[in-house]
Amino acid sequence: MSTVPQPTPGPGTAPVAAPGRRRRQLFFALLYFSEGAPIGWLWWTLPTQLRRAEISVVEITALTSALAIPWSLKFLWAPAVDLLRGPRFGLRGWVILAQLGMIATLVPILGLDPANDWGLLYGLLLTHAFFAATQDVAIDGWAIRAVPEEERGELNAAMQVGMIGGRVLFSSGVLYLSAGDANGVAVPMLLAVLGITLAMVVFAPLSASPAREGAHVEERPSWRSTLAALRSLITSRSVLRLVAVALIGGAGFEAAGSLSGSWLVDRGLTDDGIATFRLISAGLMAAGAVAGGWLAGRVGALRATSLTLVSVALVVAVAALLNAGSPPLALAGYGGVYLALGAMTAASYALFMGHAAGPLAATIFSAFMGMTNACEAWAGRVAGILQADHGYGAAMMAMAAASLIALVPLRGLRNTSPPRQAPTTS
Repeated sequence: MSTVPQPTPGPGTAPVAAPGRRRRQLFFALLYFSEGAPIGWLWWTLPTQLRRAEISVVEITALTSALAIPWSLKFLWAPAVDLLRGPRFGLRGWVILAQLGMIATLVPILGLDPANDWGLLYGLLLTHAFFAATQDVAIDGWAIRAVPEEERGELNAAMQVGMIGGRVLFSSGVLYLSAGDANGVAVPMLLAVLGITLAMVVFAPLSASPAREGAHVEERPSWRSTLAALRSLITSRSVLRLVAVALIGGAGFEAAGSLSGSWLVDRGLTDDGIATFRLISAGLMAAGAVAGGWLAGRVGALRATSLTLVSVALVVAVAALLNAGSPPLALAGYGGVYLALGAMTAASYALFMGHAAGPLAATIFSAFMGMTNACEAWAGRVAGILQADHGYGAAMMAMAAASLIALVPLRGLRNTSPPRQAPTTS
């Protein structure tokens, strides 16, 4: 399914010592579960709790937008993750370091009151997001280097299941279990998940994988050669067009997602009602991802991305129109957003993967993913400002229209191919 090339293991990188693909899939699915867990709390559960504490929608969307900034900029330090590794400190070491940072920034939150300690909470969560984004870079690089290319389709599916599972547990699960104190339940659970995952990474048996006969063993690139390769990439028209698509194309569903926590509270849903909605929306998102992946394989990633982008804009617009209707219709409209979101995510990620080639494939893919996170940051912030002045429906309608601008750079990609990179070995 993925067209990311298969680099051979470099210094400090070793495949998971598993007898078969199922164990490798489980290993990386659990790592992605540890990524999805904080996201489920920070983007799905925390906004509802902050809204119940009478914090304004503008402040809430400002927080969630700020938390996306480290994810947006992670491509800036992704080359460091690739380069600063050796026989004793590889990508596993980066994952361990990032998870320790995530744990260290969560522990102080246990004693905070969001309403009275807003500034400190803001800073701790922003630092937590930095470590989480660094973990994501390391996990993706590890998977690219440790898993054979023929396993990547199934691996990506397993990792997405892990990610969605983490989100569901720390959104619906936390709300069901919290009895009114969701944050008091979520933070200890997050610490437990990160502790278990950290132990798994530390003690998982890893062994160096001998290169296949005749295979080229990847050398770790130097900083100078890496900078030369990056310069060749940023002058590529296809890369610039894809950056524009990533930065604009998701504006509609990112705005709807950023507003959803406050919207659900303002619609009068209880915590149990919100938990049920999150559970259903996660299932819709997974179904949409399957459909989007199938469509990308059927008609090509470029055409599938264009089709799903238009579909998302239409669905978000319909949800905006239904906002003033009866609660069942309004909830159905919002649920449809998650179905379309899943389809566009799968199709667009296939497009980005298809253009992440060469020795810097992980860094290029991190850059594209960073731009999708930047889209989340700006779209959520603008949507929050628009909501304060014009209401939920107008904010969602405006952002749905803005997302259609991405069709322009998509048209320019029709005759492009993955960019050539300058050699990264010296």
